[in-house]
Amino acid sequence: MGRKLERILPIPPTAPGHDTGVAVLSYDDAVVFGITTDYDATPAVLAAGIESGMARLVALGRDS
Repeated sequence: MGRKLERILPIPPTAPGHDTGVAVLSYDDAVVFGITTDYDATPAVLAAGIESGMARLVALGRDS
């Protein structure tokens, strides 16, 4: 319809027997991650690991 999407919010489902769902979407030069999880079952290290991994990929992309 010729309009630009303003915001994208990936909300992944979790499968039966699994506590965590992760979704990755890219749109208009942005990569967005969504994490659905049981707060007590998954440590915050998952989000921190995604953030540090993406920062490293960005840095490697600048070096090439």
